[in-house]
Amino acid sequence: MAASYSFASLGELYDEPSEDEVLARLKIAAAGFLPEGWKDWRVRKDHVVHMEPSVLNKMRFCLSALEIAKAFNPDAKCLKERPYRDMKVKMMSWPFCVGLILGPPSLALQVRGSALHCELVTQSVKNLRGLLMTRKEASKLLGDGSETDESESCSQSTSKQRVSTTSRLKCLEAESAATRSLLQEILSRLDRKGNDTGDSDLEEDQAEEFMEEVESERESDAGSTPWRAPEVVLQLANGR
Repeated sequence: MAASYSFASLGELYDEPSEDEVLARLKIAAAGFLPEGWKDWRVRKDHVVHMEPSVLNKMRFCLSALEIAKAFNPDAKCLKERPYRDMKVKMMSWPFCVGLILGPPSLALQVRGSALHCELVTQSVKNLRGLLMTRKEASKLLGDGSETDESESCSQSTSKQRVSTTSRLKCLEAESAATRSLLQEILSRLDRKGNDTGDSDLEEDQAEEFMEEVESERESDAGSTPWRAPEVVLQLANGR
């Protein structure tokens, strides 16, 4: 004996009053998107959709993912995978949204009660399939084409920090090497002029002045600009 089902048209479900703002926006989006005759699509009134993760991931509606995201959050800037799954679960609590199910075929068959009615809906939206964008496509449009998964974003941020730290260390090493080289030059000149007391005192004073300038340079964190030896060192290196 064939099972007896109770059906309602999608138009009847559309006209049912509701105070839920999200459902109201979904209805408006559907009315502006679906093809002529959509109100005649039939839906099993007594059907309860049992969500399994594998089915939920494959579930598709006769409505753009972009419109679904905007219905739940008009200010949405992206559409991540987990929030989109939660939206689908919520939509299954509204008979009108159950009537918008397009796939997978096994689920659509349960909702409509016969292969004939499933085929009717499939053919009705055939010309609209190009507008039924994926979650990633919708997220890109919401975020001006910059949709990036959270894990990828974190990875990119960590990579940038690592590169920045490495560059900074290389700059400090270069500065340190330049400082040691200049100090060696100063000490060499001091040794050569050690017999000249006046010059030696002058060189020592200049060396002390140099060290003070180096400390001052380091405290002011001059890493943001190319390092340049203090003027007194340049004078000593040039033999002045």
